[in-house]
Amino acid sequence: MTLLARRRGLDDAAFRAHWRGPHAALAAALPGLVRYRQNHILDRQQRVGAAPAKLRLDGIPELWFADEAAMAEAMRGPEAAALLADEPRFLDGVTILVVEERVVVDTPPRAGPGVKRMAVLQRRADLDVGRFRRHWHEVHGPLAAALPGVRRYVQNHVLSCGHRTSLALGPQAVDGVVEFWFDDVAAMDAAFASPDGRAAAADIPLFLAAVSTYLVDEVTIVAG
Repeated sequence: MTLLARRRGLDDAAFRAHWRGPHAALAAALPGLVRYRQNHILDRQQRVGAAPAKLRLDGIPELWFADEAAMAEAMRGPEAAALLADEPRFLDGVTILVVEERVVVDTPPRAGPGVKRMAVLQRRADLDVGRFRRHWHEVHGPLAAALPGVRRYVQNHVLSCGHRTSLALGPQAVDGVVEFWFDDVAAMDAAFASPDGRAAAADIPLFLAAVSTYLVDEVTIVAG
C-alpha cells in the first residue's frame, strides 16, 4: 500500500484523472504484479472519537505481489523506472507501506456497489509494535468484527515504511490501515452508532494515538 499526496496546485479532478489513467497503466505493467486497486478519497469526515492523524493524503493504492522478493525485483526494472519518473507530474509525496494483510470478516456482499471506509492508524507512543499489533488483532479485532452489517473487515499491519526521496514530502509514518465494507452509508453509520460500535470506539484510546477515516471509491485496475 502507498499513501499519496497530490502535487500542490493540482486540483482533485486532475489528480484522479492522471492517477487512474496514465499512471495506472504504468503501474499495471510492473512484472509480477498480482492485483492492483486504487482507493480514491471521496469523504474525509472523521467518524471516530479520536484525534485525526496529521497526514496529507489524497489516495491509497494497493498492489499485491507473491512476496517481498517479487516486489523488490519488480522495482528494479525499466517498468518501475517509468513509474517513478511519472510521479512528480502529479504527486508531492509517496509513502510506501509493506503490510501484512489480515482478513477478519469476509462475507458475501449484497447486490449493489456498497461503501468502503478506510482508516489510517498511528499507535500510542508508549506501545511498542508488538503490543500494538496484539491489541489491534486480538482485542480490537473481535470488537470491530461484531459491528452489525459489516461485510468485510481487513487489518493491514505495517511491516516497513519508506518514501520517495525524489519528492517534496517526506515519509508519513503510520502503523496500520483498516478497510471496512458495508452495504451503504446508512448501514455503516448505524453500525458505528450501535452498542457494538460504541464498544469498539471505547477501545480506541487503549492502543491508538490518532485515527483518520475516509470513504473511498475503490477502482480495480488489475483484478488478479
